Amino acid sequence: MATDERLIELFRQLDRNGNGVIEREELGRVLEALDEVTWTDDRLDQILREADANRDGKIQYGEFVRWLFSDSGGQAAFCRTVKDLSKGLRFQVEALVGLRELSAVPEAERKKALEMMLSLLDKIVKAPWDVKLRTLNCSEEPGKTLIATRGCDWLFSAAGFIDDLDELSLPSRTDPAWLVEELMKFKRKDWDLSEVEPPEDFPDSVPLPPVEKGRPPRSRLFLGASRPSKELQQLVETLQMLPEMDKRTMGGKCIAQTLAMEDFMMEEVGMKQLYHKYFVQGVKAFELERALSDFPADKELVFKGVGQDGLPCSFKASAGEILKWQASFRTYYASDIYTGEEGKDLVSQSLQGKSEAGEEAWKMKFAIRCSTNPVIMRFDGRIIAREVGDPTLSRIHLVSVCGIDFASRVHDHVDLTHYIKNWKEVYIFDEEGYPSVKHGRDFELSGTAAQLNVSKTLYDLKKMCRLRLRAQDDLGIQVVVEVGLGLGVFAGDALGIGNSVRQLSAMAMQKVLEEEHFKNIRVVVLSLPIFYQNDNYDFYEKVFTREDCGYDGTVPVLLMDQDMHAIAVAAAGLGFTVGELNPADSHGVFGEYWQNFGPGTEEKLALTTCGLLTQHHAVNPSVTDKSKYIPLDVPEPTR
Repeated sequence: MATDERLIELFRQLDRNGNGVIEREELGRVLEALDEVTWTDDRLDQILREADANRDGKIQYGEFVRWLFSDSGGQAAFCRTVKDLSKGLRFQVEALVGLRELSAVPEAERKKALEMMLSLLDKIVKAPWDVKLRTLNCSEEPGKTLIATRGCDWLFSAAGFIDDLDELSLPSRTDPAWLVEELMKFKRKDWDLSEVEPPEDFPDSVPLPPVEKGRPPRSRLFLGASRPSKELQQLVETLQMLPEMDKRTMGGKCIAQTLAMEDFMMEEVGMKQLYHKYFVQGVKAFELERALSDFPADKELVFKGVGQDGLPCSFKASAGEILKWQASFRTYYASDIYTGEEGKDLVSQSLQGKSEAGEEAWKMKFAIRCSTNPVIMRFDGRIIAREVGDPTLSRIHLVSVCGIDFASRVHDHVDLTHYIKNWKEVYIFDEEGYPSVKHGRDFELSGTAAQLNVSKTLYDLKKMCRLRLRAQDDLGIQVVVEVGLGLGVFAGDALGIGNSVRQLSAMAMQKVLEEEHFKNIRVVVLSLPIFYQNDNYDFYEKVFTREDCGYDGTVPVLLMDQDMHAIAVAAAGLGFTVGELNPADSHGVFGEYWQNFGPGTEEKLALTTCGLLTQHHAVNPSVTDKSKYIPLDVPEPTR
């Protein structure tokens, strides 16, 4: 049975009065059961208006499902939110269908399949960089059993797997954590699926509960040769007492946060979606109805949401403030990589998403974008209250830079040929010598382990680190909040080099901090949240504590299993000027896939900060103003 036919059957089962039509109350029950926060009364009314193709005031099953799955332009004015969100809804509905079908499978077979499915998805969540886990051969176990079990095909579709002939593959940016969480609920009930149907009645909506304060997470301070002041000691103590990071709220599709940012950009800023147009492949294009400079300076732009106490809260900024933040934009670049006016032209083109695959993409790791960039919410999704004129959050700067990309993408192929010695053996080539490409962008692996060019990799990692630290020092930044740049799926675990890359990244940071002397930088805080055993935190800790060459720099370094925004906000609250590192993409468009309900760290920063206002070329004209581009010399120090 085709997907749309099976969904029609699902709605037929949910049709309580049996009239063949989806009533508002019936659809409302389904949508509220899936996500009562997202599916408000207004959105429910809107979806009913849009899906009513024949305008008879009622929605037949087929009419709704065809609209839900359609990619036509008939609903252009609406597909920004509800239709795109409905694709997210589609995954949730598919999971519901799968579980309903599994409830009819014999108990032993059902439990075995669900245990296998949960184990598979849980491994992907815990090791998101592992490409092998994301590919499932349907003729081998566990794929063979799962595909043969009724309902599991729906669960694979809900998780985001793509059917690729004899195998299923999960795109690298797709996170199935939400489905793992749902399956865990049923596992705790010994896989009892009797309650899959939405209940007859739903409780009245209640405000979100206040955030619970957990125990301070893991951290470690390396003083090196530094002698921190009392002011700096107070900062370190404050950071170490921060409650543990919320690692779940924004660990999945971030549907609520995406919709909130889209609403803000459209209603407050005047963003207009350019349908069927893209800045780069898959990155939706938009423009502003009028420039922010045309707004009255005292006009308030308000981002609404829920605060730490669970009550309504808002972040406010005036148009005049935002213009000042935009004017702070600078791009620092390595003068030996981008040379002369031609180099500046290439920087400008790259920041608009127009860099060519290969050499131009590789150069992007030596261009650093910086701007004043207040944080709107931490990674718990709760709004940080701000009134116009409050200087605290304006002390935070965003520092956007690319890392080395070992994710085997076509756009970054020079990273592979430059840093991998045996790249010709690592990838599959056809008889004419062309590499095999899957899904239009990913090189196909041969299974041969990569041999990393350690000296080249370490040299460029140090150069990248030196460039971004010197840029921040020039801006007067005192507290540098770093992250594991290029250490997720990009570290090369699928190639067998991930651990080596992590170790080299930590070594590069240590060596540069020991070689450099800064005027303004007073502490470097490494925000390295721990999601699994032997995570990035552990590699940095091991490198900085080596017996023969432990850390000896003049700037203290604090490792933290912590939310980077919580660190930045706390430091800014104590009066420090802060720089937050944004691990950007080599395509150059800020926030990249922020509207696609499957964010990486860069997309999350677009959803949680003012970055779209300050670093996106379609919003801030300073991004393409070459007078804002500053060359820096970053040679290796002479021994």
